Amino acid sequence: MARATDIMAFDKKALLGIKPEPWPDDPLRLQRFATWLGRRAARDAIPDPVVDAFVKPLGSVIDRLKKRQPGVYRAFNESVRDMRIRLPERDAPPFLINMVLLLGEELSSEGDDAINDVLRRLRTKLKPSEAALGEVLRLTANRMSVAQLDATLLVDLEAYSYEGGNQVGAQPSPL
Repeated sequence: MARATDIMAFDKKALLGIKPEPWPDDPLRLQRFATWLGRRAARDAIPDPVVDAFVKPLGSVIDRLKKRQPGVYRAFNESVRDMRIRLPERDAPPFLINMVLLLGEELSSEGDDAINDVLRRLRTKLKPSEAALGEVLRLTANRMSVAQLDATLLVDLEAYSYEGGNQVGAQPSPL
């Protein structure tokens, strides 16, 4: 189910005669899997043109950081719980994308530097004819209003994480 590469049709009545096996791992991993599955079902779609112009370059910046500067990547990931964007008012490029970084409780100077590094790299990576990064709010969960939450969409750079990882920051931490 989690890889979702194949579809299998079967009679649901057949399930009545099957005894489910217990969860094969610890309760924390079950909770992480349930959270991942719930997010997959409830996440609003970011329009493809915005994905191409903004989300893919953001993912590229973070992937490059992960490979070339793992310490900065780790500091960014430990500091940023979620990345959210407000959809642009225009339907066609160039898009002005405003962003909310949902932070953990305390932001270290290392985490602050890592966030600044990612934002600087992202601004450089974006093509001006396609997208620009506008306002970036850095908020903790207790400082983010429901209105801000409703007005933004989660940027999920690990859409195909099937290993039960709870997305924290740019990507789930490796298990």
